[in-house]
Amino acid sequence: MGHIHIGFPEPDEAKTERVIKAMDIFLGLPSVWLDSDTRRRRLYGTAGSFRFKPFGCEYRTLSNFWIASEDLIKWAYDNTILAVNTALKYDIDPLSKYEEELQQVINESDVEGAKALYKTILAEIKEITKVKNNLKTTV
Repeated sequence: MGHIHIGFPEPDEAKTERVIKAMDIFLGLPSVWLDSDTRRRRLYGTAGSFRFKPFGCEYRTLSNFWIASEDLIKWAYDNTILAVNTALKYDIDPLSKYEEELQQVINESDVEGAKALYKTILAEIKEITKVKNNLKTTV
């Protein structure tokens, strides 16, 4: 399996939920067009699949498609770091308005829907992080 184990400081339920939501954005959505194994996703790798771990969590949505090449391994690593940093540093709660659609496009392997939603959410994340960064520099 291609599960990703993620450790972060002082893991708790709230942090873990934010990390998993960010993982669905940065890895789950792109996996829809990168991974052709739609059968596994329906049976085992649905959006938001995870396990709590003492060190953080185990993201279980992805198959092992990403271990097939160095480029995909780097993609999974980089996007995991991006997801964790975004989830722990910024308030991504405003993105919860996309949660139902996000789950649907991942679970149904809707490639076009996933691409469109990814583009929309990334634009909002850029705004969220820009606003937060501006606030930090003015304090």
